[in-house]
Amino acid sequence: MNRPNIYEDEAFAPVIRFQTADGKTVSIVSDVGYGENFAYRHGDEVTMLYLSADPQSAKIRSFFELIGLPFVLAGFAGVFWIVGLFAQFMYEANSKAGKDGRSR
Repeated sequence: MNRPNIYEDEAFAPVIRFQTADGKTVSIVSDVGYGENFAYRHGDEVTMLYLSADPQSAKIRSFFELIGLPFVLAGFAGVFWIVGLFAQFMYEANSKAGKDGRSR
């Protein structure tokens, strides 16, 4: 049986070169990696956001680059919050049932 190895796929992190308002050329590597054919290709133009005092901290102006990770983490936190509420509800229901059973 010849199964594909899911670990063979490579991830790519775009290298971005841009000029600041004062004409300085800056190169950065994106913090977000992508699959080979997923987001950006060589030569694509993107909008950059950066502080003029620190152009090395630049980010691509896109949803995932800017706030994607907090949304993913909020989703995980929401799942744990719902499970916690359900567990608390079950605990209180069992606790109340135990007290009602003893008083008879």
